[in-house]
Amino acid sequence: MLRCAGSEWRKLQYLREVALGRATMAPRRRHLRQPVLVEIRWRRSDASDLLPATISEISEAGALLLTDAGLTLGEEIIIEITTPGGARPLELTSVVRNTRHPEGASASNSCAATPAG
Repeated sequence: MLRCAGSEWRKLQYLREVALGRATMAPRRRHLRQPVLVEIRWRRSDASDLLPATISEISEAGALLLTDAGLTLGEEIIIEITTPGGARPLELTSVVRNTRHPEGASASNSCAATPAG
């Protein structure tokens, strides 16, 4: 017996449809997202308190931010991420582009990263 939760079950169902020839795998994004699990901190652009979250997908143009916080479409947020071996976290100014994902919000990077602090 195989047990899956939420989006994992939908992904398995989709792959089954592809294997049976009833669906095709068409790219939906310009930039391919890579699966990752990265602990980050983020805040709203008008706030100073950082909240913990996880990024589960990332590309050169955006990421999937796993958080229970209610985000608004078009809202500007600041993501702090520490690269492997990095001395200080980088701040990424991002804009919320999708709030319909069942596990979080999708955000696109709107400018270059700058060192935090």
